[in-house]
Amino acid sequence: MKDYSLDKEQAKHYIKDFRTVKTEGGDEYEIIFADGTVFKNVRADEANLQKIERIQEEQAKNGVANKETFISRRTKTGVLTGLSAVVAAAAGYGLTTLASTMGFVDPTAITFAIGTGVITILGTIPAFSKLMQNHGKVKELEKIEYRDTHKEQLSNIGGYANSLVGVSSKVASLIEEEENPFSILNIDSFSQEDLETIIDNMEREQKTGLQYVKSQSSK
Repeated sequence: MKDYSLDKEQAKHYIKDFRTVKTEGGDEYEIIFADGTVFKNVRADEANLQKIERIQEEQAKNGVANKETFISRRTKTGVLTGLSAVVAAAAGYGLTTLASTMGFVDPTAITFAIGTGVITILGTIPAFSKLMQNHGKVKELEKIEYRDTHKEQLSNIGGYANSLVGVSSKVASLIEEEENPFSILNIDSFSQEDLETIIDNMEREQKTGLQYVKSQSSK
């Protein structure tokens, strides 16, 4: 999941991800915190997995509650990126105009224009990276919010014969094999578009009122 911590103190306690590693004594979890710290030697069992899930679901809940903060950050970084691009373009345009009108370019002007362009571009790269990070956070929060809004419907997915029509085989397999496929632990395995397709299929089945030979739960 994305990092929805708001400051360094929150990042110290925010579980961003975890992975299973093989050891001589058996499988273990490594817990990755938002500040980059990695805790090792965590027993890989159902009890710890459920704890991780509960913690991440709570983090997601808090993230949704703070969604406007991340939207605001995305807007600000977008403005900064746009301004940087304008400055770089203006420097290049100014140099070109000067060359065409005077037939030559002062070396000092060249140095200034190049320097301005380089500094601006170097400043744009991290700003653009931040823009994409915040955009990714907002999009994931929208997906989580949609999932939570339709939680009851999604919990009844097994009763619909055509609920998975239009979703990828990978997502279909996840839903058919996992007990809780829409858990926060699987948030990277499905998209909001997948959820929308599933909900649309279920609502269309309900609306037509047709009887089906089998449902997902009877396969």
